[in-house]
Amino acid sequence: MRFPAGLVLLVPLLLSAMPAPAADDGPGQYFRQAWPNTDFSRHSVPFGEIASGGVARDQIPPIDDP
Repeated sequence: MRFPAGLVLLVPLLLSAMPAPAADDGPGQYFRQAWPNTDFSRHSVPFGEIASGGVARDQIPPIDDP
């Protein structure tokens, strides 16, 4: 299967024009909505290192029967 020469040249050009995600992108919309009064310009840990995750509340079974 042969691709048109224009397509072969156009795809890498379009991919190189896409902006790369920044490592320190800022707090994001979730943090701003959850803590609206917080000054996120002052931080000692890059925001790229902060990851939410884990199980949600009440999804871990109790050790003893409640």
